[in-house]
Parts: sequence; C-alpha cells; structure tokens
Amino acid sequence: MFFLPLLLATISQAPASPRSSSLPNADNGRNAKVISATLARDIDGVALGASIGSVRKMMTLTSIGGEQFQGRMASVDFDLEFTPLGRLFRISSKQNLGQFEIDKDFNQTLNRRLATKYGVPRGASIDTRYWKLIQDVEDADGKQHPFVVNWLNVDASRGYDGVELTMTMIDFRYLMADRARLNHKPRNQAEGNISF
Repeated sequence: MFFLPLLLATISQAPASPRSSSLPNADNGRNAKVISATLARDIDGVALGASIGSVRKMMTLTSIGGEQFQGRMASVDFDLEFTPLGRLFRISSKQNLGQFEIDKDFNQTLNRRLATKYGVPRGASIDTRYWKLIQDVEDADGKQHPFVVNWLNVDASRGYDGVELTMTMIDFRYLMADRARLNHKPRNQAEGNISF
C-alpha cells in the first residue's frame, strides 16, 4: 500500500506533449488532457483510473486488505490498488512465459512490442525497462517539489519456474486527487472550528 501525504495534492501541469491522454478530474468528472509517462495507460486492458466495478467485469477480485485486490485474467496474475474513491491507480501483473533462455531475439521482440504500445522507454537494462513522468507537486506550504507521479516498470527475468514478465504501472495523480477531494469537507470544518 502506498501512503502519500495529503500535502502532495496539487500538481503543476506541464504543457501537452505527444504522450498526453485523458485523466478524469476528481472535482467534476470531466476529462482534462494531461501528460503521461506512456502512450497506453493499461496492462492487458486493465486501465489506470478504472472503477472497481469495471475491473470486476473483467476478472474476479479478491480483497487482500485496504483498497488492494488480486485477480487473474487468462494467464496473467494481477495485484491492483484503488484510491479511497475506487479508482485504479496501481496495476501490477505477472505472467509466466515458460522455460526458455532469454536471448537477443526475445529481447528485441519484447522491446519492439513494448515500444509500439507504450512508447520508447526512458531507460533500459538487460532485463528491465522503465518509463517515468516527473511533475512538480505542491506541499502544504505552497512550495513546488519534483515527484515521480506516473511510471511503468517492465521486468523479464528467468527464475526456477521459468521466465516471468512482471509489469507495474502507477499514476499517483488519481490517488492525490481523490485524497484531496475526501479531505476538502473535513478540512473546511476544521478551519471553521479553529479557536485561540
């Protein structure tokens, strides 16, 4: 489970880029164009920002505590985390690809398919590729700080059970927006109750 202080609730938007997509606004439900670390914002059709109900239509979910759930769709195991308002902000998946040696041909195929769907990664090593988006967030004092708000990490590695492809996609902006929305009313009440 990810714990972010509520002070990370305000994001300074950068200008639109080729990787802009729609991110539902927590205040009014309208879509606003925002920058994304990746071209696509899903893993096997399970998309960031999806509701618990829409994900339940795709797979059976088992609660593992808090807003975290596990499920399986086809040959892919999922570990998912939702905001307190029920929007998906973390998708982790694991797929066993079988017994084989990872070689140049496999890596080239994987890299090509990843780049086609998600865009060119910001970094890569032999078994790990990653995409990330850093934006300024505002703390409780109004100061701006750079923060990795959105990322995708892909790892293909060989273990005892064969080669596993693990992917994690996160967009903290959903969590920050929903926590700020839930905080609005109690904060206003607290402000009205201040006495000296």
